Amino acid sequence: MLRYRLLLWIAVVPVFFLTLFQAIKHRDGRYLQQRFGLGYRHCREPGLWIHAASVGEVQAVVPLITHLQNHYPKMAIRLSTVTPTGGKIAREKLPHVQHCYLPLDLPSMAKRFFRAVNTRCGLIMETELWPNIYTSARLQDLSLITINGRISGKTLNAPTWVKQLYQRTLQQVTAVLAKSEADAQRFIQLGASVDTTCAVGNIKFAIAADFTPPKQALNIGRPFVLAASTHQGEEQLLAQLWSQLDLKEYLLVIAPRHPYRSAGIFKQLTTIDKHVAVRSKGDPVDESTRIYLADTLGELMALMQQAEVVFMGGSLVPVGGHNILEPAMLGKAVVFGPYMHNFADEAQRFLEQQAAVQVMDINELKRQLAGLLADTAKRRTYGDRARILIQRDKDMVERYVEHINRYCDLGNLAE
Repeated sequence: MLRYRLLLWIAVVPVFFLTLFQAIKHRDGRYLQQRFGLGYRHCREPGLWIHAASVGEVQAVVPLITHLQNHYPKMAIRLSTVTPTGGKIAREKLPHVQHCYLPLDLPSMAKRFFRAVNTRCGLIMETELWPNIYTSARLQDLSLITINGRISGKTLNAPTWVKQLYQRTLQQVTAVLAKSEADAQRFIQLGASVDTTCAVGNIKFAIAADFTPPKQALNIGRPFVLAASTHQGEEQLLAQLWSQLDLKEYLLVIAPRHPYRSAGIFKQLTTIDKHVAVRSKGDPVDESTRIYLADTLGELMALMQQAEVVFMGGSLVPVGGHNILEPAMLGKAVVFGPYMHNFADEAQRFLEQQAAVQVMDINELKRQLAGLLADTAKRRTYGDRARILIQRDKDMVERYVEHINRYCDLGNLAE
């Protein structure tokens, strides 16, 4: 613990400048203040504190918070994040929840934070382990519950002193509700209590409970394969693959993860195929068009709804993949590459149920796409299996609430 605190103090100066940069970049002065334990609005009434580090965690916890607001309307909910982007999404998706930023893991800052949030129970999404913050919470007799807990295999191979720090930190946790049995066992190996650690399931599957397809269809005029959320290096590989397939009736639609890269992507694509149309420019799609660059925001779900097959980007290059649950809910045949470590649990479950296809390289992707596009029944089978798999766990929020109530009386917090 002494080594950890020394490292924290050494890091304070560079962290300050990094935090200042982020605050200026996102025009968020509150971020600079609260990351250093200042500028909190003190809450008079006790409430429930939920921590979700960044965008992915915030999006995953939205169904749980919505459920709590519906069933405990009088309960105040305070949601903390670490990143400005996570804070932005929290304020947009959960306007009636009090948002703040978690401070750096220093004792004095942690104390100020807990005095401000005024809570008896905290829910921590996924993998956050902050020794000083957790210790401060327990000193104030606050119940800490890890939800959707996940631990990577790499964490188990950390240096001895780091694992000892994890063990001490996990001793401050009231309960660990893990996303899988493997994660539960890893938490126990790191020092979590056997008696209060269990596998509940992946809370991200709860998105199916309130899912509604896009109301307005996006009609491109041609049947197409969608490459969703692609990253640098993938667009060129996909264009080369498409040029080798004799599929004149189909279109390849590329929707990059970051549309600001559009100009560079267009330049790359046109070195391979001159018949490229760009959505942001209003280019028409005709019989000669081979590739359509969908470089706009907010239309990905509508594109998924109309696609024949969805290839999930960030998986042909070592980014770690993206969320495959949305195309699955739409009943689409989903294909992804070898790099799915950010969504390893979801990918594994889909593969076990033969509800998605994984390819190891671009050549295998070419074969799989050709096979799927030639077989309507096969596409439908994959899509049906994916939808069934999602629907099977749509009560995930209710499962989590039942377990949370064993350690934290939500009804009492709502009074």
